[in-house]
Amino acid sequence: MVSFKRDNNPGFLDMHVKYLKRLLNEVPIDAIEVDDMYDYVGLASCGCKYCRERFKRDYNREIPSFDDNFFWGDTSKPMLYWGNYDNPAFRNFIRIKSESVANHVKLVKSTAGKIPLQTCSSSTGPIVLNTISLNLERMSPYLDFFMLENVGQNGNGVNWVPKDQ
Repeated sequence: MVSFKRDNNPGFLDMHVKYLKRLLNEVPIDAIEVDDMYDYVGLASCGCKYCRERFKRDYNREIPSFDDNFFWGDTSKPMLYWGNYDNPAFRNFIRIKSESVANHVKLVKSTAGKIPLQTCSSSTGPIVLNTISLNLERMSPYLDFFMLENVGQNGNGVNWVPKDQ
C-alpha cells in the first residue's frame, strides 16, 4: 500500500486499496470513476482520533466543540452557510478536509496505475464544495478526466455568480 501520512483512518484506506486491487484483478475495465469522495454530511462530519491528531499535527490546533461559533459560525443556518471563514483556524480545517479527499484520489490513482481515472462533481460552486470537502484543483493532478455536472443541491445551483464570490 502506498503510504500517505496526511490521510485519515488508515484501516479504511487499507480496505479501499485491497478492494481496488481485487476489482482490477477480477474485472476487465478500461477506466475508473472515483465518485462520492466527499463528506455529504458536511463540515462537522468527523471528529475521529485521526482527524483530531492531524489537525493538531499540521496546524497545532484542536477541533473545537460544536458550540464554538467563532469557529463553526452560525449553525442555526443551513449547513451550506456554516463556518467562520474569517477565522484562520476554520480555513485550516477546510484545507485539511479537502486535502484528505485529494490524497484519497491520489491513493486510488496510485493503485489503478495506468488505467484512466475520472471523477465527477455536482454543485461545483466553491461555497458548496467547501461544505462537502471537495476541491477539484487539489484532485486534478491525479485525474485523467473530470465530469462537471451542473446539477447542484437545489434550483439555486445554476446561479453561478454568487457561488464564485
